[in-house]
Amino acid sequence: MKKIFILTSVMSVLFACTHDIPTPNDPLPGDQGFSAECDPDSVYFQQDILPLLVSTCAMPECHDVASHEEGIILDGYENLMFGEDDNLIIPGSLGQSELFEVITEDDPDKIMPPPPNSPLSEEQINLIALWIMQGALDNSCSSCDSSQFTYSEVIAPMIQTNCIGCHSGSEPDAGLDLSTHASVVSAVSYSNLLDRVSHEAGYSAMPPTGDGLSDCQVNQISQWIESGMPNN
Repeated sequence: MKKIFILTSVMSVLFACTHDIPTPNDPLPGDQGFSAECDPDSVYFQQDILPLLVSTCAMPECHDVASHEEGIILDGYENLMFGEDDNLIIPGSLGQSELFEVITEDDPDKIMPPPPNSPLSEEQINLIALWIMQGALDNSCSSCDSSQFTYSEVIAPMIQTNCIGCHSGSEPDAGLDLSTHASVVSAVSYSNLLDRVSHEAGYSAMPPTGDGLSDCQVNQISQWIESGMPNN
């Protein structure tokens, strides 16, 4: 039932827009380059999908370069699309994409991320599904506006995409839960969150893999902190 609901939601979005959807037999897409402005109807690998995979899958002892569980590495487009498992992502096909299968599993022994990690949210699953259906492109855009830094519209979604995979659930990494406004405020006050996302020397970098947050995103967090960390 869960998969049917997600698929219906994704398809309703797709048919509301205009896209050229590859078939499973089409060649795998390559680098689609950078777009100056983000299209609200498109999902971008570099901004939307990669940070999500890095924070929930490409973690130590899972699917980072060092651990590569089951030979799968999810730290970038090349490893995701052209790695050992060539069925991990099939552009235009949710049913044939093994990644979509495991993130929507009901079996706790098969679902990814595995317990005690929190499963992906419905919104995150829909985002991955829409990206696959739009062709699983290696695309990128620029949409960060450093003058915008409200918690609900900017900070919380940023943390959800980049941090929540490690820092939520019953056993959050380093005991640091970032799933609520209060816990994020606590992390700023007592765990040097800004220094960690800024990758300052002497602090454990967050996120620990990938390129990390952009300078614009770090600036947004800094301005939110300076404004008193409101739950706005």
